Amino acid sequence: REITAQVLVNDRQDQAVEGATVFAKWHLPDGSEQFVQAVTSGDGYVTFTLSGKLRRGTYYLFVDDVQVADHFWNDARGLRSANIYVK
Repeated sequence: REITAQVLVNDRQDQAVEGATVFAKWHLPDGSEQFVQAVTSGDGYVTFTLSGKLRRGTYYLFVDDVQVADHFWNDARGLRSANIYVK
């Protein structure tokens, strides 16, 4: 099994942001957390993947922070989490 979550980082003009570091955490069905970070590509996306023998249940990805030189992340209007159920 594999679970993939994509995060898109856009600026105020709704343009993709390249080189933004996204700090996130997976919340796993057993209650544990796995912290991850990655840098956005030229199209503004970063992909986080869990694979292997994944348990049944709901998986959450929470975005904790996005860092870009000389910018402040305002999460008031953006999606910060998503859940995925594995059968």
